[in-house]
Amino acid sequence: METEDLIIAIVSDLHCRHGKESQISTHLYTELPRNPKEHHPVESLKLLIKKDNITSDILLCPGDISDKADDQGLSTGWGFISEISKELNSYFYTSSVGNHDVKSRDTSNKNPFSYITSFNDDFPINDGALKDSFWSTEKSYFVYEDEKFILLNFNSSYNHIDKENALLSKITDEIISKMKHELLEKKIGNKYLIALFH
Repeated sequence: METEDLIIAIVSDLHCRHGKESQISTHLYTELPRNPKEHHPVESLKLLIKKDNITSDILLCPGDISDKADDQGLSTGWGFISEISKELNSYFYTSSVGNHDVKSRDTSNKNPFSYITSFNDDFPINDGALKDSFWSTEKSYFVYEDEKFILLNFNSSYNHIDKENALLSKITDEIISKMKHELLEKKIGNKYLIALFH
């Protein structure tokens, strides 16, 4: 049996934030006017997609949607990813989490994941059980499967609970074992295997 084509688009490191700082750390601001379209990073990308008739089956984002864990940047950036997915006519999109998406350096915040885990019902996927698996410290990943592909989405920032832990992502032998066991239960056949992480 021949493998069906799968077109994958990747949008990474948007670093979206609200309000310009004295030092420019990004080009994608939440309050940036959408016109003229050529001056807005997402609008100009959408123009290019339309002009060149670019399509993809799925859209993946490895993380760093926001810049320096900016709440508005995360929310707006996820909206931009949704817009890009629609423009590409993708039937599926998801994201992993990057170090800029977690408030690990905010000492006033007791839970650096409080905003990212609750800002949107569809983040990082619109499946409650898979979302729970992704945010769980016991697993920190989910496996999504459809007729063309199997996707392992690993939250490599799951241990970024403070500044010290945010310096190094880790993956335990126990998590690797769980991933391996879950993937071995899948009937892979001619499906594409995809791993997504920051």
